[in-house]
Amino acid sequence: MSGSDDLHVYRTASSAEARSLAAALAAEGIESRVVGEALQGAYAGLNIGGMSDVSVWIHSRDRERADGLIAGLHREAAVANATTGASATRGAMLGILTVLGLLGALVVLG
Repeated sequence: MSGSDDLHVYRTASSAEARSLAAALAAEGIESRVVGEALQGAYAGLNIGGMSDVSVWIHSRDRERADGLIAGLHREAAVANATTGASATRGAMLGILTVLGLLGALVVLG
C-alpha cells in the first residue's frame, strides 16, 4: 500500500500504539501502513515538535470506516478516563489498541 490516494489518519509518539491501531484496522479489513518507526529513538529519546512521531496511513476509500473505528477507540478511552482519572487517558487508549490489535492478529491468523 503506497500511493497518492493514501491518507494520514493517526499520529502518536508510540510505535506500539501505531502498530496496535494498524492491527485493529486489519481486523476490520482495512489495509494500513505505519510510517516513522525508524525515527523512534533517533533523537536520543526526545520528541520535540513530534519529530519522531509515528503515523498510520490508509487508502482514501477506507476513510469513513477507519474514522469510525478510531472515534470508537477514543470514546472507549474517554470512558476509561472518566473512571480512572485524567492521567490514564493515553494508557487507556494504548491498552484498548493493544487488546484490539491482539484480537485482530488472532482473526488474521485464525
